[in-house]
Amino acid sequence: MLRKKLTNNVSTAARILADILVLIAVALVVVSFVESAFAAVPLQGSRTNTLRGEIVAVDNVGYVTVLTVRSAQIGPFPNNELNIFTNQNTMVKICKEREPARDINVGSNATITYHEEGRVAVANKILERC
Repeated sequence: MLRKKLTNNVSTAARILADILVLIAVALVVVSFVESAFAAVPLQGSRTNTLRGEIVAVDNVGYVTVLTVRSAQIGPFPNNELNIFTNQNTMVKICKEREPARDINVGSNATITYHEEGRVAVANKILERC
């Protein structure tokens, strides 16, 4: 009789422990989804910045062009350089003519208006001076 009571108590404790572990697992999954949803929110999505500087590199990666811009206006970045990404909404003008971003010339001076998406600078407008 005593043995049966002990066995019942152990199985009840095991069921309670299993329920607690399931609740912890569900809570971790929910927290990870919430965290990833907040990580997708832009840090300063509505604020735009303007930068004037020299284009030191143009890298075409699929449909995206990444510009490396060197400017004295960039303070905390190494070598005063900032990588700025383009997308399908980026307007590019070279010598007042609308051109694709891949045609931007290395060594030219440009004025770039950009915003931040997450921790990435995305160009709204690029005006390359002649």
